[in-house]
Amino acid sequence: MHQKNRKSIRKLFWGFLITFVGVIIIQILSVSNLLVSAQNPPKHEFRAIWITTLNNMDWPSKKGLSIEEIKTEYIEILDICAEANLNAVIVQVRPSGDSFYKSNYEPWSEWLMGEQGKAPENGFDPLTFMLEETHKRNMEFHAWLNPLRAVYHTRFSNVHSSHIVNRKPQWFLTYGSMKIFNPGIPEVRNYLVELSEDLVTRYDIDGLHFDDYFYPYPQPDMKLKDDSQYWKYKGDSKNKEEWRRNNISQLVMDINTATKAINPRLKFGISPAGVWRNIYDSPLGSHTRGGVTSYDHLNADIRLWLEKGWIDYVAPQVYFSTKLKTVNYRTLIRWWDKNSFGRHLYIGHAAFKVYWDSDKSWYDKTEIPQQITYNRRFKNIQGSVFFRAKNFLRNRGNFRDSLANFYYRTPALVPPMTWLDNISPNSPKEFKLNLEGLHAKFTWQKPTIAEDGDCVYKYALYKIPLEADLKDGIQNPANLMTIIPAQDTSFVINEIALVEKYTFALTSLDRLNNESKPVIPEKEKLLILGKYTIEEFQYLYQHFNKGINNHFGWLFSSF
Repeated sequence: MHQKNRKSIRKLFWGFLITFVGVIIIQILSVSNLLVSAQNPPKHEFRAIWITTLNNMDWPSKKGLSIEEIKTEYIEILDICAEANLNAVIVQVRPSGDSFYKSNYEPWSEWLMGEQGKAPENGFDPLTFMLEETHKRNMEFHAWLNPLRAVYHTRFSNVHSSHIVNRKPQWFLTYGSMKIFNPGIPEVRNYLVELSEDLVTRYDIDGLHFDDYFYPYPQPDMKLKDDSQYWKYKGDSKNKEEWRRNNISQLVMDINTATKAINPRLKFGISPAGVWRNIYDSPLGSHTRGGVTSYDHLNADIRLWLEKGWIDYVAPQVYFSTKLKTVNYRTLIRWWDKNSFGRHLYIGHAAFKVYWDSDKSWYDKTEIPQQITYNRRFKNIQGSVFFRAKNFLRNRGNFRDSLANFYYRTPALVPPMTWLDNISPNSPKEFKLNLEGLHAKFTWQKPTIAEDGDCVYKYALYKIPLEADLKDGIQNPANLMTIIPAQDTSFVINEIALVEKYTFALTSLDRLNNESKPVIPEKEKLLILGKYTIEEFQYLYQHFNKGINNHFGWLFSSF
């Protein structure tokens, strides 16, 4: 009897030990995979946040701030993004039929100065300011428009007399507490196209961005009253749902055509709901059980728009964890990777759920890092967008620190969109290295205008180990030292010892990040130091300062 018990205990012990070791190995492999991804970030990757202005969710923090407070808050957001090596922001400039810029069509937003229609003091234009500050940091600015929302709350929103709902009340549908534009009316679609044209004509934005709010998210016991427009304009549509989808598709196609005619290099992107269709609704859908889908509930056929090339990028809101069964993150990622049709695919991440959701997976601080690691396995996924700015800044679970220190530890260039522009700029001219005291200073001249008429938009400076091949070194993101604005033609390195250890290369980049051939200082000219090493020269310089400079300065006058 005792022997049987001992055998049972041994079996239990070894079973427990094997299980325990297996779990440890799985965890080690998981962490190992995360670290590999963190150590090898790509050279080209879109990294952005959404900045929500509706209801002062992100910025400005409240209504009626002073101009200086508004500026300070925006700069703080940008600086934190820059520290984390983000390279784009998507800012809501049209939250609810009102604007954060001087619009020729709609009043100033109530979430700016505290009252709809009230202009900022002294002619301040927030969008002009945002563009200047964003571009100063070598980041892209995508102007986010909510396409159909006109009045956020019919009871609490103080709508200005000039608002389009007062001028064209027949254009709108009431749904719960909201008023939305009725896209089934051709004049409404024309108005939205003209509004977009006006924005693109007057502001130097990098991208035009729509969110997921087309036809409204379904609510219990609510119905859109658009029967009269359906019977008037339905054409060949088989039913109302198909007619609504056609309305939105027509709007998307028209806006893309109109804005590209103004700026052929403008990026047009849309951020739809995470699920296009479930597999049980369509054989083309994802193996998910999403409660709301873009196609069936919001009447937005995002897959069609990608297939037709009407948009340049899609940023699906994949706000689900890697462990959720009904709508699994990895399942959706695989679907989007197969259905992007050659357009850029940036994944929308739920930063707002970190340490703050009923799905306990979001209390695992590695959830978003795991998602980024998984994304990088797929060639069609070119980046990430985080919703939203306040949650990104809040840094719950230190996930932003993980990005800055590991996954985004090196700068990244926004991936080129070759269907918009595939012509590389010319290389910088007269790239030289001068030793100035204890510093190494690079200087160069701007390149000539490229064959497509593009000027240089910025420069990339690479620091490549001497033993590495130049071509391979340029492609290694770890060697990307810094990105330099186009207006600069010099860069200073404080550690001159680096010039003996690395090959430095400089490239030109155009607006869409096509890259020129690299130029380098001639290596053999660094041997002009003769018997002196960099360290010895530093010692001499520190002790004799001007004297050394006077005697040896001519040696370093031109590289």
